[in-house]
Amino acid sequence: MAIVSMFILLTVTVLLLPGMFESKELRNRYYLSKEKPESFISALKSTLKQRSFVIYIILAFGFNVTTGCLTGSIPYAVSYVLKGSEFDIILLFASFLNGAIVSVPIWVMIAKRMRNNKKMAVIGGFLLTIGTFLTAFYVGVIDSMVYMVILGFTMGNFWALMSVYFSDVLDERIVLTKSDIRGATVGVQNFFGRLSRGAQIAIFAIAHEFTGFVEGSPTQTPLAELGIRFHMSIIPAIILLICTIIYWKKFPLTNEKIGEIKKQMQELGFLSV
Repeated sequence: MAIVSMFILLTVTVLLLPGMFESKELRNRYYLSKEKPESFISALKSTLKQRSFVIYIILAFGFNVTTGCLTGSIPYAVSYVLKGSEFDIILLFASFLNGAIVSVPIWVMIAKRMRNNKKMAVIGGFLLTIGTFLTAFYVGVIDSMVYMVILGFTMGNFWALMSVYFSDVLDERIVLTKSDIRGATVGVQNFFGRLSRGAQIAIFAIAHEFTGFVEGSPTQTPLAELGIRFHMSIIPAIILLICTIIYWKKFPLTNEKIGEIKKQMQELGFLSV
């Protein structure tokens, strides 16, 4: 597996090289910046004052919690609820990934036609909430694979377009700071992304504690099995639903606002006409 992974990474690295080349225009944009590079603390303070950034982080938190709970729960679900084998775990992960891979070009095509990033994010959040909730009702490996395909398909929206949603936030930040230096802002985003990992661990710990999950035991009580279903689907679905509603109601970057930001970026010289 290590050797196969190495060759895949080497191939992808070579293919990425042309995209890493910085043109003269891109280098000139960097020197147009009127501010010095930000420290992490400075970026943290200023980004928390940017409403679009905060609301985006809330949506990303819900998505990351959902992804973490799902991937962490599959081994529990197969071992203790389905009483399956390690191969069944592979089948579920493969079904999930195939659903996501197939969906990516579809979501990209829809996004290009719709041309409304906020609406696409809201649609993706509600559909992923439904897909996550459905996974609570599995009874066997076959129907679990079907649920995983549906879940992967709905999750493909965020996998394909999350960086696009974040780019609108970054564009606004360029206008606010009159600077094209965004590394610290991305670092702040990654910092908050790590919090979702802690939330996922807390969800597992609380669910196992309240349902009497016995670590190391080959069998669990029906209540403990219910707890696995909850931390795999019900709890993350509720969290994602709340985060999506907040994004839907509070995210300020509409198409009209994004258009104004693009014009300001052109005036500042950070966007070609």
